[in-house]
Amino acid sequence: MITKIKRRQLIGLSFIICHLSFSMILVSCADFFEQESNEIIYAGTDHLNSATDSIYSVTGILKKLQKIADRTILL
Repeated sequence: MITKIKRRQLIGLSFIICHLSFSMILVSCADFFEQESNEIIYAGTDHLNSATDSIYSVTGILKKLQKIADRTILL
């Protein structure tokens, strides 16, 4: 049998959980559909205009290929 105190605790806990989940639903997706990013280079912008840009790009690609090669075991 659930006593009055346990019933109040259960109602209070469920109220807190409902309140937190409702507030997370309303707040968490505020900027979900924004597509502006500093991480992406679009085709219309100028990039790879200097030699250092090209060297950094090739070095980054080779670094990722090295990580893949390190994971691959050739027998």
